[in-house]
Amino acid sequence: MNVAVVSHGHPALSPGGGERAAYAAFEYLKRHNSIERCTFFSYAKQSNIGRGDKFGAYHGKRDEILVSAPAVSYFNFLSSDYVYLTGLVDKMLAYSEPDIVHFHHFLNWGIESFEHIRRRGVRVILTLHEFIAICCRDGQMLRTNGRLCEAAYASDCANCFSNVSAGQFFVREKIIKAYLSYVDHFIAPSHFLAQRYVEWGLHPSKISVVENPLSLSTLEAASHINGHKNVKDSRNIAKGRIKIGYFGQINAYKGVDVLLRAVALLDQRDQDRLFIGIHGANLDLQTVQFQETLSELLSKASSCAFLMGSYDNARVLNLMDEYDWIIVPSIWWENSPVVIQEALSIGKSLICSNVGGMAEKGLMGRQTLFFEPGNIAQLASILSNLEVPAAAPKTPGAPTYAQCVDEIVSIYKACGHGHLVRF
Repeated sequence: MNVAVVSHGHPALSPGGGERAAYAAFEYLKRHNSIERCTFFSYAKQSNIGRGDKFGAYHGKRDEILVSAPAVSYFNFLSSDYVYLTGLVDKMLAYSEPDIVHFHHFLNWGIESFEHIRRRGVRVILTLHEFIAICCRDGQMLRTNGRLCEAAYASDCANCFSNVSAGQFFVREKIIKAYLSYVDHFIAPSHFLAQRYVEWGLHPSKISVVENPLSLSTLEAASHINGHKNVKDSRNIAKGRIKIGYFGQINAYKGVDVLLRAVALLDQRDQDRLFIGIHGANLDLQTVQFQETLSELLSKASSCAFLMGSYDNARVLNLMDEYDWIIVPSIWWENSPVVIQEALSIGKSLICSNVGGMAEKGLMGRQTLFFEPGNIAQLASILSNLEVPAAAPKTPGAPTYAQCVDEIVSIYKACGHGHLVRF
């Protein structure tokens, strides 16, 4: 079987969780005994490809191809140049000759790709990474008033977007569902995400829950750390304090401000017991208001909370291992946070919001403390009573990823004998 894995970005150029999950799946599929050939296609800006090309190998790797597809509407994901898009898709198919095209996103590609590929007689699989087909607000299912959204109704969506009518949202849903009907099967990394899409209208028989694999390099690093669990790093970042680490993007959805507001409720004695390291990037891309708010909150928590800057994903486990607790304070549902997978792989204890994929994945940990998303008083209570976790072997809490990939390959094989199931 030949497989093409399609991502909305290459993790070396755009190191998001979805991109990393897509590339990790590609790494495993290349080594699977049922896969003869696997090619990784990722969207990239033309400047990343070089020589003015829109189709080229990444660093000369013939099985990793960068593609500069036409711009896509962020409202309904239709391509701005259908003819050029389908030409690029035909070039991809000719290059890799796949039996299966496994998309890890349709963002940056154009949702019409699914129909075009199916009409060429090639099966299509789609891994869902969030709720972007359901929710136009970055797929967060979070209302503009900050409250979590339970379901997408055209009238409610229009309340979040004053310049878009309920009728336009109704048409948006019809367009997206029409093109998603060309997908043979969907994969969701969490039961929570799968259920949301079923409630939205996806046929239950078309979706399977399979965990996203962690990269081979991450698992190798985890194995090394777990094998040296009694060795203390000499760079102890906050000797004598309880160390809490945040890892991820810094934006309005991720709850860093919630964490800092909770810290502000603590008295000085409790603050002095803690060291909170905030590792992440993209603060400079946020609104001026958010940047100013975060700066003010950091100033108030300056005795214990520190911005540590961005980090290299290749070293994330080493950084995490410096901490007693890993915190995931997101205010939206999340799906399958890779930071939780990474923390579990080295046996870390967690503090996280108790909704969505966070609640589901957090239950796999050896010790997880939950709080309601955005509830700063509840989080402050957890922080004030926090202790260093009891010593325990750092055994991986994540599933066996080889088994996950076997499940994915089984889905590929089943799709080769099935028929399309419409919405």
